[in-house]
Amino acid sequence: MITNMMKKLLLLILTLSATSFAAAQTTREEFLQLQQRNTADDYLVFAPIIQTSQASTANPNDRGRVQIADGTLKADNGELLRGEHLRISEMLAVPPTRTETERMYDVDVWNDLIVNHHLNTVRLLMYRPPQHWDSTDPNGCSNPPERCYASVNDILPHLDTAVEIASQMGMYVIIDYHPVGGYYKDDAVAWWTAIAPRYKDRTHVIYEVTNEPSTSAGSYSAELVQYEEDMYTLIRSLAPDTHIILWSFAEWSGSNHDMLDRIQEGPDINYTNASVGFHPYSSLNPNELFALNAAGLAIINTEIGGYSRDEYVQRTAAMEQWQVNNVAKPISWVWLDGSGYEKDWAETNPVPVTWPQDPGTRPTVVTGFEKLPLLPKSTP
Repeated sequence: MITNMMKKLLLLILTLSATSFAAAQTTREEFLQLQQRNTADDYLVFAPIIQTSQASTANPNDRGRVQIADGTLKADNGELLRGEHLRISEMLAVPPTRTETERMYDVDVWNDLIVNHHLNTVRLLMYRPPQHWDSTDPNGCSNPPERCYASVNDILPHLDTAVEIASQMGMYVIIDYHPVGGYYKDDAVAWWTAIAPRYKDRTHVIYEVTNEPSTSAGSYSAELVQYEEDMYTLIRSLAPDTHIILWSFAEWSGSNHDMLDRIQEGPDINYTNASVGFHPYSSLNPNELFALNAAGLAIINTEIGGYSRDEYVQRTAAMEQWQVNNVAKPISWVWLDGSGYEKDWAETNPVPVTWPQDPGTRPTVVTGFEKLPLLPKSTP
């Protein structure tokens, strides 16, 4: 049983560990107020017992590095990456008795993804301006602001925990810098400067440079192409062996090679340990993907979303049944709530699972975690 004094000491360790990052810090007065407030269990969540600002240490439980094979990204044992999103967010989950972050800590949620949906990957969606945020998004961080964490420091302990849970359960984690339809280079540089070296030795961790930095492949400007190159260079310098997903195209403008054209405008990216992300929401032009495969590029669909069950079924099947020159070459994919979270069809008519469970996953009871107070929320 962890005592209140131990909780306070561990919270101080957590707070002090973040000082090496350029983000808003908690004042002594705020910390003292938090100590008094944290006597209520409402402010306790699962978190690793020790947090540090140093690089996360490799763990023998970690899955091996992903590999590029058959034109896509695959697990260490050759299985496709099949995944789902979890959120690090202060907004209420469903049912509204806990936050999305607290839902992410629920090991039963992870077990459900493995056992009932045969998934082996989690893409983490972080709510922090400008991640999952833009000025017109009613569901983003700006409305209401309490949905979000203010700084990188506020997210780090939760991110650390997700990485550890995934390790013990034999799953991969995609850490995704996630604005929508835009990009914020100064913030992205600060984010990846903190994140890239932190998990560089965790072989089950994958980095996704920026979610949907433009609204379509055809609208990628020369400046945006340069941004992708610059971010790749930064991340690769800080994490030499971590797989990097680039571009994360949101649909495309109708050409047979919009995506490839943009990629070829950024020749300084080495794709031997990198891949191209895409999100075909309104349509799937097979010629676009054929062009990428023909150019020797690995592809992964990091966001399958939909307004209906049928859309999830069709879009998932398209990835599972993908063929190139009549040869089966399925593409790795990640759902956005396709496992049924908040969907009225989840219990009675879920998306059919037609693929095997990855034998490298380990549905289990995660150990080595205690209840600790949440870190205080910084002010921007």
